[in-house]
Amino acid sequence: MNERFPTIDPAAARRRFIRAAPTYDRAARLETEVGERLLERLDYVKIAPRRILDAGSGPARETEGLTRRYRGAQVIALDFALPMLPRRGAIARWLGRGASGICGDFHRLPLAAGSVDLVWCNLALHWA
Repeated sequence: MNERFPTIDPAAARRRFIRAAPTYDRAARLETEVGERLLERLDYVKIAPRRILDAGSGPARETEGLTRRYRGAQVIALDFALPMLPRRGAIARWLGRGASGICGDFHRLPLAAGSVDLVWCNLALHWA
């Protein structure tokens, strides 16, 4: 990039998110508000996805709303900082069936091409 738009150091960003994980959900008010508004906008989107990728999910706040809206769809919460993802037991209890968490990177998604019908991303693409 250039001086005005420096590149993001992925290792430094990951370390910062790992450190922030324990309190991130309580502090991320902007992401919470944007996520709620994005979920409302899905009323205008007429699709029936079977698999949804919540890219840069963090603590997977909107994953519950996605599983309710698209019953029977598999929702994959993906984040590059493992401590940001809910624990497996919490995902099963909180979200019910059809949700899973994966620690992965936007640059090398651990998913097959064409295997996702809907990509959800709430204020995370700028980290890519």
